This record gives sequence, structure tokens and C-alpha cells, in this order.
Amino acid sequence: MLTRIVPKRALRKVLIALGLDEAVAITLIWRAWGCVAVPVTLVLVARYLSPAEQGYYFTFVSLIALRGIFEMGLGQVVQQFASHEASALHPGASRCLYGDNGSKERLASFGRMALRWYGTAAILFLTLVLPGGYWFFGRSVHVTSDIQWVGPWVTAVSAMAAAFALAPLPAILEGCGYVADVARMRMLEAIFTSIALWISLVGGLGLWAVAALYLVTVTWEGVWLAFTFGKFFVDLYRTKSTKVDWKSEVLPFQWRVAVSCISGYFVFQLANPVLFKYHGAIVAGQMGMSLAVSQGLLTVSMSWINTRVPRFARLVARSQFADLDRLFKISMLQSQGFLLASSVAVGGVACWLHWTHPVFVKRMVEPRAFILLLLTALLTNYVWALALYLRSHKKDPLYAFAVLQGITNSLVAYFFGRSYGALGISAGFAASMLIVALGSTLVFVRSRREWHSAPFSLATSMPPPVPDHS
Repeated sequence: MLTRIVPKRALRKVLIALGLDEAVAITLIWRAWGCVAVPVTLVLVARYLSPAEQGYYFTFVSLIALRGIFEMGLGQVVQQFASHEASALHPGASRCLYGDNGSKERLASFGRMALRWYGTAAILFLTLVLPGGYWFFGRSVHVTSDIQWVGPWVTAVSAMAAAFALAPLPAILEGCGYVADVARMRMLEAIFTSIALWISLVGGLGLWAVAALYLVTVTWEGVWLAFTFGKFFVDLYRTKSTKVDWKSEVLPFQWRVAVSCISGYFVFQLANPVLFKYHGAIVAGQMGMSLAVSQGLLTVSMSWINTRVPRFARLVARSQFADLDRLFKISMLQSQGFLLASSVAVGGVACWLHWTHPVFVKRMVEPRAFILLLLTALLTNYVWALALYLRSHKKDPLYAFAVLQGITNSLVAYFFGRSYGALGISAGFAASMLIVALGSTLVFVRSRREWHSAPFSLATSMPPPVPDHS
């Protein structure tokens, strides 16, 4: 029907201009679902959870996000390493890889090491976060005795630990070019988990809704990996292993990414536990819901960048730097343009609701704080895009800024949050992110000038599309 109204060639030009290849299109559908699901979830949370339970809900999510610290950035490293090795391979029967034996052996060896790493990290996550959360909620000054949180907490953390152990497998697939397949899996996962969460909330299960979300996550990922790419991983497992020198080839890159990812936890996730402890569950719930909205927009906007990271890495491996620069610059403009437009729209609606619907005040931070959170998301999107471009070279010169931001935001969350609440935290986050954005720009320009010989320009042809292995 659409092609009857708009000529097929014209439609294709529009899609290309918007950067909507298959992987991006599927990811945007996935994120579009999130744009619908997140508001529905927030409404149901507000409708079926008390303000105090809402605080527990978002603090659960923040503490479970400690998984990022245990992962230590290996997910991005796995994707980048697989992308470089897969540049000499191609898919064949049952989606198995063929081509240069040396590259496949190195990929297989790296995959084994990644599985061992994640398995160990998942066990540590379970044994430390589970009792740590129990201690935190049990000793908080504002803890509410009539809220049943122990069973949901134990179940949610256990399910996340199981999903954690599976995490390197989708990263390997993305690095090998199966970006659209993984995006399709994530899209369906988002739908299934949202439905499970909604049913649990409407059914009056309270905080068990969080446990249901993570249980569906690990079940779906395990089933999908087994039935869709089971032969792929069996073939890779049977491939002869060759020695990969982790210390010289991986660790110099990984520890920088790890520092960035660990710092990333303290950028946003620490706010909810601090507010929970010093201002109570209701205030923590307001910040949690506001962060969920701003970070949801940020996540959607990063679709234009994240889906192209394997393509960035392949262009680097082939030394096609001019094509890399053009693809990155266009992706950046598309990503930032979407986030700016959506932030203006959502910020306007939030302000209107705050002034016209008194009930809304109990669920979100005040307009000034929310606008500052949206500004922080815009700056974060910009810095993350620069970091992913540089990491495609298996280097991460921005890690120092990630450390600075993590330390600064931790201090902001503790001192400003303790004394000035949500507004103090939001203002501190925005100021910190502005400083990081300015410094990151200088490092990006210098690093790119040192690594490439060609000038940073749009005057080059678009790189050929990387084949979709779906």
C-alpha cells in the first residue's frame, strides 16, 4: 500500500537518508515498543504500586544494575574482537562461519574465554549482590515493614545471574554480523517481558513483577539461542582452539572499557539508593520514574549508533577510515536529532502534567529537575557516540573521563542528594556531563588525527553495506 502512494525508489532514498537499514529498523521497532511500553509500565506502576513500593521497584532495578560492574566491559570487547576476526569469515550452512581458519580459531578461543569469564562473574554477582541487597533494604532508615520484598529480591537477582552467564553469546553474534537477528531477539524479549510485567502488576503481585521480568528474560534468551543459533555455537565450540594472548591483545583495551562501564553505574544508578536511604522510598520512586523516562529516550536514540558498531569495527579492520567517518557523522546527526526532538516533546508534556494534574507530582521529580535530566541525556548520547567510534579501533582514550564522571556523580549523588534531594542530583549530573562532553571532544579530535591520515570530512562515498546474515 505504501509503495502505491510513495514510489519505491523515493521511499528507499528516504530510508537511506534516515539511516534505516534492517538492523536499525528492527532496533527502532524494538525501541518504539519501548516508547509505548515504558509509559504503560510507569502508569501501571503508579496505579498498582503504592508510592513506597514504587521506590522499592526502582531501587531493585538500580541495585541489579550492579551487574555492569561485574561484567567489566567485556560485552563491548567481545563484540569488537568478534567483528575484527569475522571480517575474514562468511556465513554458510546453518549460519556457521567459513573462511580463514586462523581467524575462526581465534574467534573460537576468545569465545571460550568469554564464557568462562561471564560464568565466574555471574557467580560473584549472585553471591555478593544478593546478600548485599538484603542488608541494604533491611537496614535502611526508611524501610517499610509491611512491604513484602525478600522473595521478589532473591528471585530477581537469581534470574539476572543466570541471564548474565548467557551474555557473551549475543555479543559474539553481533560481532559476526548477525546484528539484525539479535535485534529481533531483543525486540521480542522486550515484548514478552513487558507483558509479563504488566500481568504481574495488574494481578496484584506487587514487587514480584520485577522477578517475573527477569525470569522471562533468561528463559527467552536461553530458548532463542538454543533453537536459532545452536548449530552456530556447536560448530564454533568444535573448532580447534588457538592461543589468544589475553594480556597483550585484550587486556589493554578491556581494562579501559571496564573502567568506563564501572564508572557508568555511578553516573545514574547510584541516585535511587541514596535517595531511598536519606529521603525515603517515595522520593526514590520519583527519581526512578524520571530517570526511566530520560534514559528510555537515550536508549532509543543510541539505536543509530549501537547497531553500526560492528560495521565501524569492520571498516577499521579494512582501514576504510573515510567511509567510517562519513557513516559515523551521519549516524550521530540522526541519533542526536531524534533525542533533541523527543526531549522537547516529552519535557513539555511533563511540565504540563505537573502543573495541571496534582496527582502527577507524587510520581515524578519537579520540572526543573526533569529538564536537567533530559539535558544530561543529550550530553550523554553525544559522549557515548564518540566513545563507541574510538573503541572500534580497540582503544578507549576516553576512559579517564568516564572515571572522572563516575567519581563526580557519586559525590554529587551522595552530598547533593543527601542535602538537596532530586534537584541537587539533577543539577550536579548535568554540570558533570557538560565538563565530560567538552573534554571528550578534545580527546576525540586528537586521537582521530593521530590514528588516521585523512581529514574528518563528509566528502566521501557511503561505505558498502555489511551483509545481513539473517
